Amino acid sequence: MSSSLDHLVLPVESLGRSRGMFSRLGFTVAPDGHHPFGTSNACVFFCDQTYLEPLAIRDMERAGEAAGAGNVFAKRHLEVAMDERWHAPSAFVLASSNADADHARFESRGISAGPVLNFSREAQGADGSKRTASFRLAFADLGSKELLGFTCQRINAALPGGSLLNHENTAQGIAEVLLIASDFAKDADRLALVLGDKGCQGEAEWTFQLQNGALRLLAFSHALTAFGASSSRSQMVGLGVTIAVKSLAAAEACLIGNEIPHTKLGRMLVVSAQPGVHPMLAFVEIP
Repeated sequence: MSSSLDHLVLPVESLGRSRGMFSRLGFTVAPDGHHPFGTSNACVFFCDQTYLEPLAIRDMERAGEAAGAGNVFAKRHLEVAMDERWHAPSAFVLASSNADADHARFESRGISAGPVLNFSREAQGADGSKRTASFRLAFADLGSKELLGFTCQRINAALPGGSLLNHENTAQGIAEVLLIASDFAKDADRLALVLGDKGCQGEAEWTFQLQNGALRLLAFSHALTAFGASSSRSQMVGLGVTIAVKSLAAAEACLIGNEIPHTKLGRMLVVSAQPGVHPMLAFVEIP
């Protein structure tokens, strides 16, 4: 099991609306990708090998059939869509070289969320070229119906490069995935089982440092103070994502130029969640 972040799943109601908003935020968005089980994505790729995956349901009937057949990915996103939980990340994903081994570890620790998922789909690059990409996913149960953790093994599915990695807001990658705890110690223990690392405890947060970013679990009171989280949940949930940029001034110029409301919090710019379109996004300048 790897300690590298691969991507973050962001449930959205409409890929068209989400694509338009992410473009206004200064991101370059890849062509739509379609999964064989009824979901589609419009990804935002970064040069640090991480990416955001805005995900929508394209075919409700096919997604329902896949969920009924044991497809954990389809089942979880279908549940999110049914409850209209469009405001937050629904899954964080770790890079993997062996999803079957990850699944075995999850099972041995009593945290498997279901069987390994193998699938292939057509992928299109920025230049219009097409290829078949294959994936193998292993799922971990985080004790939450609103948040899933899983690993992703790529088979003939290298991440794209070129112009898709160039963003007007100078985004370089995912700095932090932000989560809100319901039971601080219990949720931290569950994340430790998934990540194979105990992390570092602070006064009102628990940070798990990965090779290319971090997962930060916040007590609700801290999430409210730091990011203006507006509601509490009875289980661990996603809050949003912090994006590392080369130039905070360039990121702010995109927000101002496209009339996107935002708040300055110290050396960070925060854009509140827009349900159905994107979660809470924060921008921070890297050294």
